[in-house]
Amino acid sequence: MPGQAITMDRIRDATRGSITKELWQFMLPVLWTNLLQSLTGSVNAAWVGHLLGERPLAAILNANSVVGLLFATTFGITWASTILVGQRSGAGDFHAARQIVCTSAKFVFALSVIVSLTGIPLSEHMLEWMGTPTGSLQLADPYLRMILLSLPLAYLFMFSLYMMRATGESRTATRLLILSITLDVILNPILIFGAGIVPRLGIVGSAWATLISQGAPLVVFLSCLYASKHPLRPHRSELLRFGVDKVVITDLVRKGAPVCLQVLVITLGGSAIVALVNQFGVETAASYAAVNAVWAYIQMPSFAVGMAVTLMAAQSVGAKDTTRVKAITRAGLMFSVFMTGSGTLLVHLLKRQAYELLLPSGSAAVDIAVHISWIASWSLIFSGMSMVFFGVMRANGSTMPPLLIEIAQLLGIRFPFALALARTMGADAIWWSFSFSALLTTLVTAYYYYYGRWKFPVAV
Repeated sequence: MPGQAITMDRIRDATRGSITKELWQFMLPVLWTNLLQSLTGSVNAAWVGHLLGERPLAAILNANSVVGLLFATTFGITWASTILVGQRSGAGDFHAARQIVCTSAKFVFALSVIVSLTGIPLSEHMLEWMGTPTGSLQLADPYLRMILLSLPLAYLFMFSLYMMRATGESRTATRLLILSITLDVILNPILIFGAGIVPRLGIVGSAWATLISQGAPLVVFLSCLYASKHPLRPHRSELLRFGVDKVVITDLVRKGAPVCLQVLVITLGGSAIVALVNQFGVETAASYAAVNAVWAYIQMPSFAVGMAVTLMAAQSVGAKDTTRVKAITRAGLMFSVFMTGSGTLLVHLLKRQAYELLLPSGSAAVDIAVHISWIASWSLIFSGMSMVFFGVMRANGSTMPPLLIEIAQLLGIRFPFALALARTMGADAIWWSFSFSALLTTLVTAYYYYYGRWKFPVAV
């Protein structure tokens, strides 16, 4: 029975006790799930890179960049919902938290359907806008269309995981994600290369695996939610009722829109970089795809720490404990620097071995990937520190400063730096732009956090 297979944990209170212990408790499940997700992505990339070649790998890089742009439309609402649910849970108001979950779920689903239906007929044009290499464009278009079709299920599944983590129920989120990843790993080679009566679908098979591996756990999650009578489960009458709570929607849009814009800016900046990378050929694009896959592992601790800090700070803001929020920030910075720095150092020590797992042995793309990593991977340490500062600001309801700083980093520093120097430095201008912009952003963010004029804490 689904309700027996995965049981709901008790809502975790992060407003008391050791900050270090609580940070570990919130962070480790997120880190574990991020590790599983990255392993899945690496396995899929290895299947495509080794057995299908560099062009399909470059195709997936370009298609996923487009998906990242569309992802921005709903992520801000999901993140704002997480913060609001965490604040209400910290204040002990579970009725209000449930109303937020119900309204947010409807809003996220509606937006994802609109994005999906709008994006499918425009997929080829979006890929052309990014300058996708001709040899990869024909592969990327059908893959992207299939991914776009699966967006509503993917967004609802992501929303469900975030809501569980907002209340400290990360064990349930981890189990659901393990189920999703297991399905994805099993289905990818079967659907890509065919088996028995299953036809060979190529990289489109990877998109089908994504659809199935996120839809099935979502069904399991909903079954568990109601079987366990979880306090945050929306009542069926609330879900079936047409319309949403206007007060909640207003709060979500007010706090979520800047986050949406920030994610959009990040993905636009990333897509602009991919478009610039594409100008240097398929080998460079494939190398950058491999570097991104490795960087996902290095960034896992900083993402996990950033999310843990946000969730813990949100509950402490709800409890109006200013001193604890500041202590959470300090602990988050120490965790992020140590863990991200260790991962960066390890990748440098491994050198070629880190990328030969993803790229064909002896390929020139491996040497390019090592070169990229040596120049730019140190920027991840600074980015991790910024995530901690941004997370505490958002937990406190201050969402505009992170947006403005991110805009300045990506559109005011990183891309102009890379574009201006690309003619003289070649592709190296792109890699140096990462380190230069990340360092400046961290300095500006730290200065604003400590000396900026933003209310702390906000009223809940």
